[in-house]
Amino acid sequence: MKFNPSILSFFLFLTITSCSNKEKHMFLLNGELKNSSSTKHIVLRYSDTSGTEVLDTLILNDGAFFAKGYVGGPTKASLIGNIEAWDVEDSNYMDFFIEPCEMEVSITENQFKNAIIHGSRTQKEYEDLERKVDTFKQEIYSFLPERNRLFLLKKQNKLDSRSEKRLEYLKNLQEKKLKKLKKVYLDYAINNPNSHLSAFLVNRYFHNISIDSAMEYYGNFTLGVKRGVYGKKISNSIKQSKPSKIGDSAPNFSKKDINGNEINLHEFKDSYVLLDFWASWCKPCREDSEELMNLYNEFKKEGFKIIGVSMDKNAEDWKKAIYEDGTGAWNHIFIGVNDKTIRTKYNINELPEYVLIDKNGIIIGRSSNDNKFDIDKVRKEMLNIYQKSSD
Repeated sequence: MKFNPSILSFFLFLTITSCSNKEKHMFLLNGELKNSSSTKHIVLRYSDTSGTEVLDTLILNDGAFFAKGYVGGPTKASLIGNIEAWDVEDSNYMDFFIEPCEMEVSITENQFKNAIIHGSRTQKEYEDLERKVDTFKQEIYSFLPERNRLFLLKKQNKLDSRSEKRLEYLKNLQEKKLKKLKKVYLDYAINNPNSHLSAFLVNRYFHNISIDSAMEYYGNFTLGVKRGVYGKKISNSIKQSKPSKIGDSAPNFSKKDINGNEINLHEFKDSYVLLDFWASWCKPCREDSEELMNLYNEFKKEGFKIIGVSMDKNAEDWKKAIYEDGTGAWNHIFIGVNDKTIRTKYNINELPEYVLIDKNGIIIGRSSNDNKFDIDKVRKEMLNIYQKSSD
């Protein structure tokens, strides 16, 4: 069966013009997969009008596929062709914006990220913006291989002092580039208040900006954007946000750990505690596990504690990763992707994320607006603390 947009468009026009109120939230996605040799089906992942994640398996018919569903407005979705290697870096994986309208997508096997998409205004805005920031991204990509190579050598304790300085330079350079990239994105958000992409970008950086800034961005949005998927997320995050910046008391929580024992953060007073927000599917999180173990072994005699807070999709993946990485020496709790209580209290939107809490329950280290709080910075903070205490 050949891909025939004109015939489908006529059918979709008849369908959409007879929509009920519910069907005003309906999307219709028609697509084709070119050069398909091994892929038998494609999985469409998105969040529906209730915010529930949907995994829709789309059967291929001579390379053609079709999907229908309901979304609350423009929202990020994914098409996955290789379900066995579900990874954002996989050549058969792509993210795009889906919205209540008629959409068409043309993809080629092993080249999903070069997809041609029509029908989504937000996707078009996103593609235009990405072309503008491509130079920034290419600059970062140019030195990432060297940074990753040096990082691996450091984990293996094979880094000399000269290479150590080079690694530190590249990490600082990456932070500066990412800071510039963030500015471009947030400038777009302030200059395009009628765009759902603007709300998506502010929501992405929500934990990296102050609540006052988030309120300013949100207040600038048009009513339609405020009522959209990401406008509502920003509004809810602002309403539910708890003090969690450096100098604030760490919000308490209680949760059963991997052994079924109740974990209460307040019970860890008189100890320095590192909250490690992670997930088994997060590559940087898993890469940090060995370095995190070294940090734990270095300071555990001083009463240093770690609580791993997992955002995995299921508990089986969580437990398997702990076993594989050998990180069972410290406490682990599972909050998943739907329980956002702890996540909201600490304004966590990215992984990995580290929050360092002192003996009095005060946050003394975490990501600032522009700087990532990584394990190296945790170690420096701890060394500084114990040097002061020994003086």
